[in-house]
Amino acid sequence: MRLFRSSLRRARRSLVLRWVAVAVAAALVAVEAASVGAAARAARDRWGEVAPFAVAVTRLEAGDRIGADDVVVELRPVAVVPDEALASAPVGRVVSATVLAGEVLVADRVAPGGTSATAALVPEGWRAIAVPASPAPPVEPGDRVDVLAPEVVAEDAVVVHVDDDVVTVAVSAADAPAVAEAATVAFVVIALKSGA
Repeated sequence: MRLFRSSLRRARRSLVLRWVAVAVAAALVAVEAASVGAAARAARDRWGEVAPFAVAVTRLEAGDRIGADDVVVELRPVAVVPDEALASAPVGRVVSATVLAGEVLVADRVAPGGTSATAALVPEGWRAIAVPASPAPPVEPGDRVDVLAPEVVAEDAVVVHVDDDVVTVAVSAADAPAVAEAATVAFVVIALKSGA
């Protein structure tokens, strides 16, 4: 009987020690969780309020039409996002300037709804004019060129579309009449400018 009581006391002590160990471990976990939560709150407070913004999933080139798989809406700190950032995915609209993967989409780089890929590349206030492609160096949309006939008719024109026989260039509104006249009555040459 003594042996039974002694075993019972040891078992109770052992059980109490186990519960004490469990309680101490739970307390340590609670302290750590509170510390992590406080650190997260401090980080959030340093960055400020978050809001949803449209973010490019892949690189988008000027003239690309935005598809549903090209953008996601993510929460980002308002303090580090440009004022013109878009809050919703502009699916179906055209990119007017290159957007990198992971970049928040801004209104200045997305053309208004209903705009064609070519029109999206024409800077605001400029005009797009088709000129003969021959003779012309190999050009792509986005390239900067000068239009010559035989003197310089327009400098820093932007190539917005290329076909087999026509290159469409965007020129300032002031240069547009001279380029249009040269394209109809003179021999027009497109001179590709360096990227620098």
